[in-house]
Amino acid sequence: MVKPIGIQRIEKRLERFEGLIDMSDWASRPSAQKQTAFYARALAAYCVRILADTDDDAAGKSVTDSFHDRGIDAIYFDMRLSRLLLVQSKWGDCIAWKDAGEFVDGVKRLIEPDWASFSKNQKITARRREIELALESSARVLLITVHKGPSRADDHSL
Repeated sequence: MVKPIGIQRIEKRLERFEGLIDMSDWASRPSAQKQTAFYARALAAYCVRILADTDDDAAGKSVTDSFHDRGIDAIYFDMRLSRLLLVQSKWGDCIAWKDAGEFVDGVKRLIEPDWASFSKNQKITARRREIELALESSARVLLITVHKGPSRADDHSL
């Protein structure tokens, strides 16, 4: 099956994040699954790179996707513009309502903050001070969802 040219172009742009995103939790998985997970994470990093006007390395480090991430796949505090970017990404056709609900719940837990909810995700807990600084500084919180599909999310997700 030939991939649409638009998807091929996106994949090419996302390859810039090879080696910049932690994929160690996928080491023992089949390569096709690892590739899908990489693209989902790289898509989150690419959003951060564009929206925060940052470099590839910082965008790659913003990725928090892992088990127990509560739907939050990337976190980036843009101190320059006082914005906390929270990203959910899917390497699929859309953000399903279940995924959107998990993301909203995760965001609520993050801004409360309810750190116990993230205790099993080292990628998020390691960034606790940065997140607290953003919340204490009254940074605007931007919720971003991104997917590779051709259509917008369904009404329930929105």
